[in-house]
Amino acid sequence: MNTELSNQVLDSNKDSLSGNPINILETEVSSVSLSVDSLTGLPGDTVTVPILISDGAGVVSLNLLLKYDPNVLSIPDPDTNTDENERIRRAGISETWVSSEGSNPTANVNSETGEVNISLFKTDTAANPTSDRVLEIDFLISDDATLDSTTSIDLQSSQGDSTSRIGIGSQDLLLTDSVLSDGDITFGQSTVLDTQINRFQNKDRPGTFLFANEGESVTIRRDFPNFDEEGPAFKVSQEAADGLIRLNRFQNENVPGTYLFATEGESVNIRRDFPNFKEEGVAFYVYGADANKGVDYFRFQSNNNPGTYVFVNQIERDSILANFPNDFTLEGVAFEVEPI
Repeated sequence: MNTELSNQVLDSNKDSLSGNPINILETEVSSVSLSVDSLTGLPGDTVTVPILISDGAGVVSLNLLLKYDPNVLSIPDPDTNTDENERIRRAGISETWVSSEGSNPTANVNSETGEVNISLFKTDTAANPTSDRVLEIDFLISDDATLDSTTSIDLQSSQGDSTSRIGIGSQDLLLTDSVLSDGDITFGQSTVLDTQINRFQNKDRPGTFLFANEGESVTIRRDFPNFDEEGPAFKVSQEAADGLIRLNRFQNENVPGTYLFATEGESVNIRRDFPNFKEEGVAFYVYGADANKGVDYFRFQSNNNPGTYVFVNQIERDSILANFPNDFTLEGVAFEVEPI
């Protein structure tokens, strides 16, 4: 598209978004739809709600109205003028969508009524995905939200004098309720980490540990005397639950009796690139490294025995850093758990 034509398109889009719609057709736009994903979050959590556009080929502008319950949700510090810490932001084909006041959406948020008006237009009209995540909104769930209850994120065809609409070419088309799909946020139960995990040290390979629940611990005590039980380590969940991540256990076949505990994301790479690590299944479920809901457990890799790992609490971490700085490399927080 040449520069002159591009400027004409952008100027017409800005006019339509500023309240001067071009050739408004008060009919349903059957080929385009907008929807909100449904999510689960805990009281006090911030959840990112995506807004999706389907069959969006040819769409060059968007004005979207949204309503939420301000009694249980809020948008923390919505800043319409900055890229960083923007709580209402472009997503998906983000490089092609901008607002008339900058790269992020122009968003009018009424925190008292829970109403949001978002405006965008496209800088590259040749970018026409048929389905895409176009926006993301961060919602903070109130600490007082009732567990197991649900609240709606509603796309509105109109709010007062405003309307939801899209621009296709030079036409500004109204979006009716039939092409707008709402989403929900369900407030899940607080997770309980109630399963005790014991720690065993491999006496044949000092400094390497195995974590096991009580059921497996019985077998280790009976059949593997080379593992020295050191006592309870922490508490986890043996079942998947909201807010928890899955840790898988791998044994290094090149160094038998040494173990790696990895998130599912890291496990994908291990399965693909490190066939010497034999997967033994799900170890347990814990909080993620940045959840700030439990006690941090840190991971070190041994410099003397690459491919072997040590998982320790903060006190042990500080001791290793002070006394064995050349023997181990700190890889950061591995996960969070409930202390014993």
